[in-house]
Amino acid sequence: MTTNARSAGEDGVALVEAAFALPAIALVAWLVLLAGVAGLDHLAVQHAATLGARAAAASEGDATAVATARAAASPRSVDVVIQPTRRAPGETVVVEVRTQRQIGPLGWSAVGRSVARVEPRP
Repeated sequence: MTTNARSAGEDGVALVEAAFALPAIALVAWLVLLAGVAGLDHLAVQHAATLGARAAAASEGDATAVATARAAASPRSVDVVIQPTRRAPGETVVVEVRTQRQIGPLGWSAVGRSVARVEPRP
């Protein structure tokens, strides 16, 4: 005698469960991917700010520091702010790098800030 494990009226239950579960799994995977992209953006702008602060501490003008920070953050489009614009040896310089990203309906901004002491000029 053969027995069927399914009770009457349970035909297609697995299909309905899969129809509910697959979109939820896809949403979670998409959110994990976005969290990874946001984390990479934060690391990139922080690294760019660190390199920009080093360049600002070792050079006279802001152009070198801005170019260094932008090159480090490439291919992201970033805004670089350096304060103060006039610096004396021994003072601190602050470099802030910002970027924004929009993927689908979600958007975020990442900010990196770094401080360095201005080096004496030979």
